[in-house]
Amino acid sequence: MIDEDAQGMRRENDYLKARWAELQLDVGDLSSQLDRVTQQLEQASLRRAMASASPLAGGQ
Repeated sequence: MIDEDAQGMRRENDYLKARWAELQLDVGDLSSQLDRVTQQLEQASLRRAMASASPLAGGQ
C-alpha cells in the first residue's frame, strides 16, 4: 500500500510539473500579446494626437 501511495504521489507530482510548465508558457504568450496590444494602443494614440495637432485636421 505504501508503494502504491508513493507511486500515486509521483504520478501526481509529474502531472503538476508538466502543468506548471504549460502555465509558464501560457503566461509568456499572454505577456507577448499584452505587449503587442499596448504597442498598438500607443501607436493609435500617437496618430490621434498628431492628427489633432495638424493644422490640416479641420478642427480649427
